[in-house]
Amino acid sequence: MTLKLLLIDDDTLDRMNVRRNLERSGRHVQITEAVTAAAGLAMAQDEAFDLILLDFALPDVSGLELLKILRNFPVNRSAVVMLSHSEDEKVALKCIEAGAQDFIPKNEIKASRLIRAVIQAKNRFNIEQALLKSDKELHQMAGIDSLTGLANRYSFEVGLNKAVSLAEEHDYHLALVLLDLNQFKHINVSMGYSVGDKVLIEMAKRLAESIEKGDLLYRISGDEFAIVVIAVEDAELNTNTNTNTNTNTNERVKQLPHQIFKALAAPMVIDKADIMVTAGIGIANYPASTNNAMQLMKYADIALSHAKKTAGNQHHFYSIESV
Repeated sequence: MTLKLLLIDDDTLDRMNVRRNLERSGRHVQITEAVTAAAGLAMAQDEAFDLILLDFALPDVSGLELLKILRNFPVNRSAVVMLSHSEDEKVALKCIEAGAQDFIPKNEIKASRLIRAVIQAKNRFNIEQALLKSDKELHQMAGIDSLTGLANRYSFEVGLNKAVSLAEEHDYHLALVLLDLNQFKHINVSMGYSVGDKVLIEMAKRLAESIEKGDLLYRISGDEFAIVVIAVEDAELNTNTNTNTNTNTNERVKQLPHQIFKALAAPMVIDKADIMVTAGIGIANYPASTNNAMQLMKYADIALSHAKKTAGNQHHFYSIESV
């Protein structure tokens, strides 16, 4: 079996030494090289490697900082072994604590040492990922999003179906509100996934403060949230953002997007940086839009797509004319 390795090191002689020793090991190894942290990060984002050999000292970002970024990927796909000219045990400990599977001083790089570290690191990584997957599945079974503490996608689907069933049984109305952050991928790429996670946590907090008691709040995907507004009195919720002709629109649902946008007006202070966040909101209601939960999700998503066509904070109510 061929091992796919990414070697991130700015020193030409060190890269040649690693490559030479790996070739001597007799293993089938495919090596991709990067000489900067930025180039290595881009390669790691685009492709899954069995292992990343990462130099501790890089010209643009330290290897330790790059390791932390790699470990904060939404899905950790590669084991990491740190390389360094330093033999300081404190340096090695920092790397292991930050998530590296192993640490090798460069003066100890030999064919047998290197390939043993590669195989052991890959095995340890696979065990770690299996445990994380098991933990994630337990959280999902519990219906809780492990990052924000909100109910998750599974809970949302169960909750929406139950809400629609009860609305039909007791003859009341409800609205489904979908919210998606604008340019969230840019935050992850430019500032790191740890910052992106903190933005999502803060977003969940601000949404929770914007809704009323009895409304149901979920995180249903990466940067998408859902709110089920229960017991809406008036089902005529087909008023779009650019018209005020329908005076029967329920005020609570009509005002909710504005409450959310008001909550987003202040910048999020994340790691001492001010981050401005905007969002698109799509709204569909039961029973005026549909009496089916799956269709309600579809129509709210259509409305969200219309809202996302324009930059900044925008919201759109589903109507047959918007299809």
